[in-house]
Amino acid sequence: IWCQGAPAVVDTFITTWAVTEVNRNQFSIAHQSNGRALTAQSASTQEITLQTLNSSDPLQLWQFVGII
Repeated sequence: IWCQGAPAVVDTFITTWAVTEVNRNQFSIAHQSNGRALTAQSASTQEITLQTLNSSDPLQLWQFVGII
C-alpha cells in the first residue's frame, strides 16, 4: 500500500489487513492492529482514504495497488 504524495512511501511493516469487498470492485480495508480503516473512494482510480480513530487527524490518500 503506497502513500500518495511527496515523497511516496510504502508500508513495509509486516501487518494484517482485513479486506472486505463492499460493492463490486470497491473495498474496505481495515488495519487490524490499530483499528484504522482504509475505505475505497473510487474503483476507477483505486484511491482509498486512511481514516484514523481521531477525527482531528488529517485524512491521507493512499493508492491501492492490489491484494496478494
